[in-house]
Amino acid sequence: MTNAAPIQEKEKRFHLIKEPDPYGKWSFIDKLFFSKKVVSLSADGSADKVIVKKRSLGLIWFLLFVAIFVVCISLFITFPSNPDLGNLFYIIGEMFQPCYKFSTYGEYFNYMWTTAVPELGNTIAMVFVATVIGCIISIPLFMLSSKNVVKTPWIYAPIRFILDIIRTVPTFALAMIMVAIVGYNNTAGIISMIFFTAGIMYKMEYEFCDTRDMAPYEAALSVGSNKIQAFSNGLWPQILPNFLSNCLYTFEISIRGSIILGYVGAGGIGKLLSDASDMMYWDEVGAIVIPIFVVTLVLQLLSNYVRRKVQ
Repeated sequence: MTNAAPIQEKEKRFHLIKEPDPYGKWSFIDKLFFSKKVVSLSADGSADKVIVKKRSLGLIWFLLFVAIFVVCISLFITFPSNPDLGNLFYIIGEMFQPCYKFSTYGEYFNYMWTTAVPELGNTIAMVFVATVIGCIISIPLFMLSSKNVVKTPWIYAPIRFILDIIRTVPTFALAMIMVAIVGYNNTAGIISMIFFTAGIMYKMEYEFCDTRDMAPYEAALSVGSNKIQAFSNGLWPQILPNFLSNCLYTFEISIRGSIILGYVGAGGIGKLLSDASDMMYWDEVGAIVIPIFVVTLVLQLLSNYVRRKVQ
């Protein structure tokens, strides 16, 4: 009981808005965040005792979100005055028939099987290598970033800060930097996807690690195991299913992301797609997009199935 008053006083210091006097005059802000509740009445029917209750902030946050959304639309979004949807359907129709680069369907499908599909296979191999390396690199990163494993804030906090800064760099920009360093080849794309994969995996896994039951980990430490041994025996079995599931998820989204890297010359089928779209060869674009769509759909279904089994 002796500590109740100091604790309450300490909590009041952190209120952003001071609680108003229940019997005084209320401002608009007071009415927005607080409400009055009559506890008892006097003999003449007037309020004898009134308490102040905080209103739920859900509606306030929702209205604030709507206001920001409306402001962003009105100030920063430019809507086309006369969109030509007919042109969209015209281009889609030309993507599935020989009309620009190809003269016959034989040439169309021959290009698809001899050029687009092999290049898509190279892209998948590139993403697979980058995903494996990125996931392996993320293991020590999320271990050092977890406050459940590394108890010292001056160790895990700077590591999180540095890695979060790296994560803010767009993969597109990383690819351009890598192209400037290693040239126009698959290596630039692989290195960029490694950064992308490691950044996603580190973030998801350290947050997951911070919510795990630490009793097995602490028990391993208490019997003389070092932190690596305790992590391997007490914490890693809890993390592994989620880790594998996130690896598959990262691989799946990296397939789609890697196509964009081709636009900066970082390798993969995106380079073919970039060249074809720049020349407005819509039939060639279609011959490239069809295998991308089919393979991406199959990989997504397979990934979802494996992730369900792993979890």
